[in-house]
Amino acid sequence: MLKKTGKYIIALILLFAPFILNAQDITVEASVSSTEVEVGEQFTYSVTVSGNVANVPRPQLPALPDFKVYSAGTSSSFQFINGAISSSITYNYALIPLKQGTFTIGAAKIEFKGKVYQTQPITIKAVSYTHLTLP
Repeated sequence: MLKKTGKYIIALILLFAPFILNAQDITVEASVSSTEVEVGEQFTYSVTVSGNVANVPRPQLPALPDFKVYSAGTSSSFQFINGAISSSITYNYALIPLKQGTFTIGAAKIEFKGKVYQTQPITIKAVSYTHLTLP
C-alpha cells in the first residue's frame, strides 16, 4: 500500500512540476496611453507584472523630473484556462509633462527573490497645442 501511495505522490509532483517551476518567474513591462501629448495634458504610464505576482513589491519608478506623477490605482487579473494559470497586476500612474520636449521614461524596476526585473525605456514627446500631430 505504501509503494502505491508513493507512486501517486511522485506522479502528482511530476504533473505539477512545470507549474511550480514557472511560478517563480515574473515579467515586467511598461506602456503608455500615448507617446505624444500636449504640455500639461495627462497620460497614463502603466507597469504590468505577470507571472506569480503574490508578494511582489511595487515597482520602483525611475526619476521623472520633467513630469508631475500621480498614482492612478492598480488592477489585477487571474486566469485559469485549460489547466494553465496566469496572473498579473498593473500599476497605473498619471503623468503630466511640465515642459515641451522629448523625454525618456527610464526603466521601472522590481527586486524580487534576489533578481532585478526591469522595463524597457519609453520615449514621450511633449508638444505645445499648435505642434500636436493629428492622426
